[in-house]
Amino acid sequence: MPVDPDITSFVKRLAPGLMREFGGILPMTRVCYEVVTARRELDGQIDLEALDEMTHQLARWRLATLAGFDTEQQPFRPGLLATTAEN
Repeated sequence: MPVDPDITSFVKRLAPGLMREFGGILPMTRVCYEVVTARRELDGQIDLEALDEMTHQLARWRLATLAGFDTEQQPFRPGLLATTAEN
């Protein structure tokens, strides 16, 4: 099956930033997988103008969940492992 050049361009644009956030925790293949999966799931669901940002946010949330970050805290800050904070 040929590689979709549109999805390849998403990976090239989004994966480097996500690797800076999660590269020490998750392998590059997992980061790329989450970008591709998020992009495919959002295809046709949102406006093209928002596709980059929404793909990034969805992939980032999934990677944070996999890495064990507390995604319920606002704002989400990569690098802080999940903790039980009393607010």
